[in-house]
Amino acid sequence: DNGSKIFRSAVLNVWERPMLQWSTANRSTNFTLYEGQNLTGLCFKIIAGKPQPTVEVVRLPSNKSATNYILTSHKHQPDQTHSCLQYFHLSQADNGNYGLRAHNCLPESSPDLLFSLRVLPGASPSLDIQSFQSGRSTVAGHAKGISVVEGQGVKIMYSISGNPLPTVTWKRGGRILNQSDRIKYNTTQFHITKLSPLDAEDYIVVVTNVLGKTSSTIHLNIQSDDPRPTKTSNTVSVRILCFKLNSLCCYINLGCQTNRHRTNNCPPYHQASITNPFERYRYN
Repeated sequence: DNGSKIFRSAVLNVWERPMLQWSTANRSTNFTLYEGQNLTGLCFKIIAGKPQPTVEVVRLPSNKSATNYILTSHKHQPDQTHSCLQYFHLSQADNGNYGLRAHNCLPESSPDLLFSLRVLPGASPSLDIQSFQSGRSTVAGHAKGISVVEGQGVKIMYSISGNPLPTVTWKRGGRILNQSDRIKYNTTQFHITKLSPLDAEDYIVVVTNVLGKTSSTIHLNIQSDDPRPTKTSNTVSVRILCFKLNSLCCYINLGCQTNRHRTNNCPPYHQASITNPFERYRYN
């Protein structure tokens, strides 16, 4: 009435239907796995949607929400959210077709992305020690302990089975045995060369997959390559190192020696003390 004018402003919100797109890292959307395995690395991105949509996994053709999955999300760009789908401990009940559906305030639509799961029956790992070979001799069957001549090698043959295919690990003395130029192993055999007394130990082969593990222990004995019989004595026999220095004869005793010893014109040395085996003796 007084001529004043009232201005009203309004904010117009534009809603946008959500859209999903597979990440370029995905090479396939059809997966075949074994029971107990995990599905990881199935990644996608949200390329459109206002307000920010949420994503769910549905089973097809029922469009019912799936379970037993995890979605992880992170933003690479302000307008794009990247997510990855993970399924853990798959079973045959998870066989089927799936869809990824994004939804916001707008009416729901059909899933944007599709994938399928084929879960095969799994089997726990098994191990069969078949034979041992050293030099030209081969012994069939399983043995808790085997003897090998020092300096030679030994090859242990075995077979494994399981779904998925198990992995093989060897241990020595409870510690994982790393492969080297002298030690090699795979899913069918174990080979160690140039054996020494230090290699005498318990060797354990462990076979593992997602459904469990099994193992077997083999003791390796190393025999001396000296054909002469070993004499048993209470006397310790060692080497004596003697050399001349400034016309003096110096002896370094590395243990207990019962016999006297002469070198060139040096006088005989006296028997060394066992309590101080590294004592040096000098003579004028």
